[in-house]
Amino acid sequence: MEDEKYESGFVDKILGDIFYTTTQKIRDEITNIAHVDKNTHILNVACRSGETAFFLAKEFGCDVIGIDFFAAHIKEAEKIARREKLTKKVTFKKCHAENIPFDENTFDLVILERSLSCYYNKPKIIEECVRVLKKGGIFAMADFTVDHISEEDKNELKELTCLATALSNTEYMELMKNQHLTDIKNISKEDIAEKNTKILMQKWKKIRLFSNIFLKVSSVDAGKFEIIMRKGEKIIKERRLGYMLFYGKKA
Repeated sequence: MEDEKYESGFVDKILGDIFYTTTQKIRDEITNIAHVDKNTHILNVACRSGETAFFLAKEFGCDVIGIDFFAAHIKEAEKIARREKLTKKVTFKKCHAENIPFDENTFDLVILERSLSCYYNKPKIIEECVRVLKKGGIFAMADFTVDHISEEDKNELKELTCLATALSNTEYMELMKNQHLTDIKNISKEDIAEKNTKILMQKWKKIRLFSNIFLKVSSVDAGKFEIIMRKGEKIIKERRLGYMLFYGKKA
């Protein structure tokens, strides 16, 4: 995932952070699954401005490290940590999730925030997350899923959103199995998918309104862009966009 490819779709730029949903309910479920307490050492991958990391430190008193690809996210998270007087519990580091700068068997819990769908080398990301886990540690992630979309349509829809590179539920589960995680489970979060679907439909007029701006910096002509927009709209209306919580244990 290079910075010029991440959040590079037209829809992503217009709608901002609506796709980056890690709800409090999901956080609660993950902490229950992993039996988090003050002694749990946690890595928060793709932490953005640290909302999940701060919750964990405040709620459980545990040590959390947040990593993110973008310097602006790290800067904002560090500012909040100082303001909240949490610098002894929460630290942040800029790095790429394909090369996590920690030793093997370091963390009890690794949480990958809603971002795997946007990475191009998905197997490597999960491999790194599992590598830094202790034996018996939990890897957890929540992300969007897409179903019944051809590779041709996915390639076209990349012009709109990085969500076009999301996988199906089965494909995510397979990636986790390939890293020898055990007790792999998935929990459907259709309420989140439904909420974001409604937002997308509400925002669609805005997306079309600003399409002339997008076309000025895109190689796609107006006719082609309209076709892509219609495909995106069809996928939304047919509810082919899902949301799942996945987790597994390192053997």
